[in-house]
Amino acid sequence: MDIQTIPVSSLRKSRSSLKGRQVTTQARADISTLLGDAPLTRTMLIEHLHKIQDAFGHISAAHVAALAEAMRLSQVEVYEVATFYHHFDVVRDGEAPPAKTTIRVCDSVACMMAGAEKLKNSLQSTFGADSAGSVRVISAPCVGACDHAPVAVVGQTQVKSATVEKVSAEISPSPRGEGGFFSQKVDVLDVDTPSPPHLRTSPPPRGEGDALPEFPMFQNCAEGTLRVENVIATLSDANLRGLGGAGFPAGKKWQIVRGFAGARVLVVNADEGEPGTFKDRHYLETNPWQFWEGVLIAAWAVEAHDVYVYLRDEYHDLRRAMTAQLELVNTYLRRRFPSALPNGERENPLTPNPLPMGEGETPVFPNIELRRGAGAYICGEESALIESIEGKRGLPRLRPPYIAERGVFGRPTLAHNVETLYWIPEILAKGAVWWASHGRNDRVGLRSFSVSGRVKNPGVKLAPAGISLNELIGEFCGGMADGHTLYGYLPGGASGGILPASLADVPLDFDTLQPHGAFIGSAAIVVFSQADKARDIALNLMQFFADESCGQCTPCRAGTEKAVTLMQRDTWDEKTLTELSQTMMDASICGLGQAAPNPVLTAMKYFPQEFAAQSAPKVQSSKHGEKSEK
Repeated sequence: MDIQTIPVSSLRKSRSSLKGRQVTTQARADISTLLGDAPLTRTMLIEHLHKIQDAFGHISAAHVAALAEAMRLSQVEVYEVATFYHHFDVVRDGEAPPAKTTIRVCDSVACMMAGAEKLKNSLQSTFGADSAGSVRVISAPCVGACDHAPVAVVGQTQVKSATVEKVSAEISPSPRGEGGFFSQKVDVLDVDTPSPPHLRTSPPPRGEGDALPEFPMFQNCAEGTLRVENVIATLSDANLRGLGGAGFPAGKKWQIVRGFAGARVLVVNADEGEPGTFKDRHYLETNPWQFWEGVLIAAWAVEAHDVYVYLRDEYHDLRRAMTAQLELVNTYLRRRFPSALPNGERENPLTPNPLPMGEGETPVFPNIELRRGAGAYICGEESALIESIEGKRGLPRLRPPYIAERGVFGRPTLAHNVETLYWIPEILAKGAVWWASHGRNDRVGLRSFSVSGRVKNPGVKLAPAGISLNELIGEFCGGMADGHTLYGYLPGGASGGILPASLADVPLDFDTLQPHGAFIGSAAIVVFSQADKARDIALNLMQFFADESCGQCTPCRAGTEKAVTLMQRDTWDEKTLTELSQTMMDASICGLGQAAPNPVLTAMKYFPQEFAAQSAPKVQSSKHGEKSEK
C-alpha cells in the first residue's frame, strides 16, 4: 500500500494577518524621531521609555510595540519594564491617557506632619472641577525635599513649602512646554554657582572661555604621586564607611573589588529614595566638583572601565546640571591626558588595563554615563540598581555571587553612594587623622544628617559622628519648633525604626542604635512631637514599604500588605504583628522586607500608651491610589 506523506505546514490554516499587535506607521515614525541615532541596546531601554513619557505624557500600547520592534525585544519585555516603574504611565488599548498635567503631592512622613493630606484635598477641590480633565492630583512617595515640607511636584518641577497658590502658579495654560510634554516652568540649577568656601576643595568652573574644573587629588593619583595602596590605606586609617546606609568600610570594599579579574565597573548610587533623606542632593547642589573628583579617584583605584551614575528621577534639575558637568569632566580628562583614550574608543574596551596613567599599553580613562531612575525605591538596593542599569525591572538579585565579583553585565563592580565619594578627595588632601579627629562619644568622623520634622531649622547638618539627637537639635537646628516638645524620632529614615524622646541622648552612629532595635542607615532624622502619634508614623511607613515592594518574594510582598491591614484596625494585634515581622526579617530576599518591620516593632515597644483603646486614623487601602505611583 502506498503511503502519501503530507507536509504538516500544508495542514495549517493560512492567516489573513500577522499574529500579535502590529506596529502602526505613526508609532514607528514617532519612535524613530524620538530615538534618532541613540544606541538600541537593551541597557538603554529605560532611557528610551523616558523619552516617550516626556514627549507624550504617557506610553501607549502602540509605542510599546514600536519601541520593541526598534530595539529587537519582545513586546512583553518592554511592557513589563515600563509597568514596573512608577513614573511611566502605560496606557493600554481602549484606555484614556492621563491628564496633561500631573500634580504629585508627597505624603511621606515629614510632609504628612506638615499637612500634605490637607494640601492634596485642597488641590483636588481646586482642579477637580476641570471638565477637560487636564490636571490630575495624586499622592507620591518621598521626593527628597523633606526640609521644605510639604512638597508637591508639578510635572517635573518641585514646589517646596507648597500651597495651592504656589502650585497653581507653576501650571502654564499652554498644553505643551518647551522641550517636552510638560508645560510647567523649570528652575534649572546654575552649574556655575560657586560652592560655599567651607565646602569647596577645588574651584568650580565659571563657564567662561575654556574654564575647566580642577581635580588636584585625582591628578596626584593619575600621575603616580599617590599610589593605590596608599590611597586605600588612608581611607582605611580614617575608617571611612559607606554613608548610604550599609556602613561597609570603603577601603576594604576597594580591595575586594580589585581582587577580581576583568574589566571592572563603578556604580554611583544617587537614588536616595529613603523617606527623610536628602543629603546627596545637598552635596550635588552645593559642591558637585568634589563629588566628581571622588568618582574619578574611585574609578582610578579599582581600574573601572565604565562608570554609571544612577540619579533618581525626582531630581530633574540636578540631572540637567550634572549632564553639563559631565561634559566638562570629559573635556578635562581629554585635555589633561591627551595620550589616553576614552574606554569606548579602545579596540578592545573589555581587556584589563591600568587607569588612567598606568604602565603598559596606551592608558585610558573610563566611559562615564549618567542614568535616569524611574521612581522605584527598591533601586536603592545595589543589585536592583544594577538590574535597572541593564534595562530591566529593579528586582534584587539572590546572593552569592555578590556584585563585587559579578555585578553590571557580570563584571566586578564597585558601588558607592554620593556622599561616600564626596569625602574621598578631602580625606586624601587632609589626611586620615583629620577625619578621625572629628566625633563624639568615642565615635570617629563626620556625619551628614538630613533633619526634617518639628525643628526650627531643618536641613542637612554636618556634625560629629556620635552626636546625640538632643545635641543635634540644640546645636544645629535652633531647637524644637515653637509650641512643640520632643516626643520621638526616626534615626535612620523609614527603615531605621522609631525611638522615643527618652533615648534622645544615645550617640547617633553606626552600631550604636542596634541595641535599641534601630539603626542610623543614611542618617535621615525625622523629629516628631506631642502633636504626632508614633502609630500614625509607623502606619505611614508600612504603607510606603507595601507600595514599594518589588513583589519578587512572598514574605515582603504579602507581609507588608498584611501588616498594613492589621495596623489599620482600631486595636493592633501585637502578637500577630510580631510573628509576621519575624517572618519578614528572616525570609525576605533584600533589605526592604528585612527592615520594613522596624517601625512597627519599635512603635509597639517604645510607645505602648498609644495602643490602649485608641482608634487608628482612617486611611485608603492603597496609599498612592494608583499603580503608577504605588
